Amino acid sequence: MGVVLNLNRLQAQRLLDRLLRTIIILGRHIEGHWVLGMIEDNSEDLRLEVCSDNIRSAEVLVPLIQKHVEVGTTIHTDFWRAYDCLSEHGYLHKKVNHSDPDNPFVAEDGTHTHRIESQWRAVKRFFKKDNYNYNNTENFTDHLYEYLWRRNNIKYKKDPLIRVIKYVYKLNTD
Repeated sequence: MGVVLNLNRLQAQRLLDRLLRTIIILGRHIEGHWVLGMIEDNSEDLRLEVCSDNIRSAEVLVPLIQKHVEVGTTIHTDFWRAYDCLSEHGYLHKKVNHSDPDNPFVAEDGTHTHRIESQWRAVKRFFKKDNYNYNNTENFTDHLYEYLWRRNNIKYKKDPLIRVIKYVYKLNTD
């Protein structure tokens, strides 16, 4: 990923209530699980990473970010202090203060986290609609991957059944 990225962290518990801010990077807490979400501006490439041991410190978040985001990328986040060191790792870091009573959604320089926030709403609907058990830590990551798989099949119009049929047909015609 490059250019401008939104980050956020998500926790499963608040997933039902309200999801967190931006990666543009933002994380969310979902019923006992902190999830880091990343999406590039002008792209549908969403990345979700479960924070190990429910820790959302810089020591955990930065390696997750480095796994997906090229050095030199502009990253938009909220004011979560674990993001403060991003510029030390070669990223251009811009923040939006969601506690600002005058404008909690857009910083004076135009920085915002709208893209990742809208993605959290979609993740929330997915988990709520299918009544997933968020407390089942054993399968939580699998459910996130399932969400991404379903999302990508819809976004990129890839019908998995058609792909299987084409694969089987190709095997039988060779």
